[in-house]
Amino acid sequence: MIVLLRIFLDIVRFKAGPQDLPISPALLVTTFIFAVLTHVVTDAPYSSAATIWLAAVTQASAFGAVLWVVLSIRGKSERWLQTATALFGAGSLLQLLTIPVSYMLGNQQSSISLGLPSLLLLVIAFWFLAVMSWVFRQSLEIKTGMSLLLSLGCQFVVLVIVLMVFPPQSAMP
Repeated sequence: MIVLLRIFLDIVRFKAGPQDLPISPALLVTTFIFAVLTHVVTDAPYSSAATIWLAAVTQASAFGAVLWVVLSIRGKSERWLQTATALFGAGSLLQLLTIPVSYMLGNQQSSISLGLPSLLLLVIAFWFLAVMSWVFRQSLEIKTGMSLLLSLGCQFVVLVIVLMVFPPQSAMP
């Protein structure tokens, strides 16, 4: 278990790639569950607990499906298990970093003090995009610029899917 955690830490530090993970359906399921849990804890813009859970499962499932499509188009679908595991695991680790930042945002009284927490969330979001690009570059054997564009595109598609299924709730009564 410690060895796997080190690999995920190395992935988010750009020192390891998906190829360093074992080919393990059980590990994929475990990282998927962690991805859902971290999204439930940190990305909960919905009022109903059921909607929060369903949105988190939808987001993680859509992400996994988009990864499979991208890998299949490039003829590398056999790499899906390790790629998805790497991104679910790395994403979960980075999502954990957002918990204290989200707490800081939720407890701020003035808009002036929102600057630092918002900036930290933005840095973590860009960090995940960089990690995603790093993993795509290795999984798809493509150049960095293309892997970055692909990462942005994948995130956009997942966002659109989630927003179509679970439109944002209005703050107005």
